[in-house]
Amino acid sequence: MNVSDIINGVSKGEINPGYGHPIEYWAKYKMQAVEFFAETTSAMINNPESLLQIKKMFPNAYKEYLRVVEDIANG
Repeated sequence: MNVSDIINGVSKGEINPGYGHPIEYWAKYKMQAVEFFAETTSAMINNPESLLQIKKMFPNAYKEYLRVVEDIANG
């Protein structure tokens, strides 16, 4: 589900697998980034297979995710 939610966000709700957020949700400021962060964190904790898909499909975004997490951890 993580990857489909990210794709829903990247498309600003245009691609919707039948569940997820409505288009209006994506109009809010930076919700695509928030959703990517949430779904990647969820996959990291709960779904290793989904995390592998995220790494493969969104390698640059995943690298940025790791940089942000490291910045947070280092204060």
